[in-house]
Amino acid sequence: LAATGTGNGTSWTNAFTDFQAGINAAAAGDSVFVAKGTYQPASGVSFSMKEAVKIYGSFQGTEATLGQRFFVNSAADSSVLKGNGKRVITNFLNGLTRLAILDGFKITEGNSGLDEEGGGIYNYNASPTLNNLIIVKNTSARGGGISNNHDSSPVLSNLIILGNYATQDGGGIFNGGFGFPIITNLSIIGNSSGYSGGGIYNSSKSDISNTIISGNHSFIHGGGIYNDFSSSPLLNNVIVNTNKADSGGGGIYNEQGSNPVLINSTITGNIATRGGGIFNSSFPIIPTIKNSILFGNVATNDNGIYNAPRNSVNISYSLIQESSNTANGNLNAIGILYNDIFTNPIVASDAPTIIGDYTLKTGSPAINKGDNTDIPSDAKDLAGNPRIFEMTIDMGAYENQTATVLPVEFTSLTIKAELNSALLKWQTASESNNKKFIISRSFNGTDFTEIGTVNGAGNSQNLNSYTFTDFSPAKGINYYRLAQQDLNGTTKVLGIKALNFGLDQEMISVYPNPAEEVINIKFAANVYQQLSIINLGGQVIRNVNISNEQSALTQNVANLPAGTYLIMLKGATSQSQIKFIKK
Repeated sequence: LAATGTGNGTSWTNAFTDFQAGINAAAAGDSVFVAKGTYQPASGVSFSMKEAVKIYGSFQGTEATLGQRFFVNSAADSSVLKGNGKRVITNFLNGLTRLAILDGFKITEGNSGLDEEGGGIYNYNASPTLNNLIIVKNTSARGGGISNNHDSSPVLSNLIILGNYATQDGGGIFNGGFGFPIITNLSIIGNSSGYSGGGIYNSSKSDISNTIISGNHSFIHGGGIYNDFSSSPLLNNVIVNTNKADSGGGGIYNEQGSNPVLINSTITGNIATRGGGIFNSSFPIIPTIKNSILFGNVATNDNGIYNAPRNSVNISYSLIQESSNTANGNLNAIGILYNDIFTNPIVASDAPTIIGDYTLKTGSPAINKGDNTDIPSDAKDLAGNPRIFEMTIDMGAYENQTATVLPVEFTSLTIKAELNSALLKWQTASESNNKKFIISRSFNGTDFTEIGTVNGAGNSQNLNSYTFTDFSPAKGINYYRLAQQDLNGTTKVLGIKALNFGLDQEMISVYPNPAEEVINIKFAANVYQQLSIINLGGQVIRNVNISNEQSALTQNVANLPAGTYLIMLKGATSQSQIKFIKK
């Protein structure tokens, strides 16, 4: 960028011509915009960040606001921070908190020296926010790409950490000291280390989510991840694939006292001498694995998991190679082929490599076999798709997005009150391998509890009718969900219906009804605290708070699709509802 003005940073024309000078001149809360191009400090010197200053790169030099920047996390058209015989960025005791932001840069060719840390970025008692960075071809003793040490708890998100090298530990990232880094949406690929942790070396606690750790190489332990004493990271929606360790733990190596937790993660295609997937070293180590896949790893000894004496692993709702244990929701892996699970897996003997497709193929045994407990309804998988696509979560880091074709031709579902009971009726036109129907109930339309099952017909080409009675509905609105399960355990929701019990309809009224644009709702004062508009599928369209003094509300419904809706009023001890029709 040709800055020909005053150099005071007030515009692109008056921009600073020295990267560090622009940062030094900024005050807390300021944003520094950096045009695309290459920036390099003097020989043997590093750049440094500043507390509460936001540094944004990769502008074309015409934008007036951050929102006008068109940024893609790639090397093209980026602002490049290039080392000059030293690490690229050094944040040493400079008081950085997460208010200090670095966003939109390529960090490359840093070299911290044979005995130092952080070839690309070194955080020492510094906890910045690092976002939208490419950290590539940097070298150090520990943390070829990034080192976070001595109480550093940075937030790392949307980073590509590629082709970095550590002569000792942590080719991509080194996490040390007593910090707690938060790592989200990273691609840690093709890094290597002379000792341990080709991708990541952890000796501090960390949360790692929605991250790819692939094609990394350690010349001793932990091709993908090395977890040192008591680091115990949480891995959620993480794939550790096709990494290589020349000794133990092709995917993950756990040292004494490190008890990582793996949720919805995939450990596959890794290779080592011992413990192709996971190596659990000296006692005590008790990792937890849930909703995960550990399959297709290779080692001279112990392909999947190596446990030193007295170690164990808590495993539930997972697919573990060579294991026939079906307790706690686990699958019997005996007889399952590598190609049965993933779309295009690469054999572990090709590691380290970053090729291969480890999404679940249609028909994979891992589909709909996880446990939904503690999974948020809005959670996403590693590809950014809904984490629960059908009724039950998949195992592994990816959620298959192909709807399961269920063996039931479903025709109808009705529900009505009979005295103090709720009677559900439904019909099927045909069934194939239909095991059962599952009936669940909810009082808020979101959180359902199973209350009963009805056996299916198995195989039938005739019209079949079914009923189920709930003898203990609660006062107010009860939501009923009907689901079907086939003989393979695949389950899908067929419909949701609502039924109201014990309500005083005379307490509320709505007019006009039918309505085109506006409805008026009248109700008793000092009874209700919230009004909700709900479609007949049970979806809440709108929530409105009600004060104690209010006895009427007016609602604009012009934008609602034509159809029938419920107005539900909720109070501390009572609730009521009434229907209206939108023309």
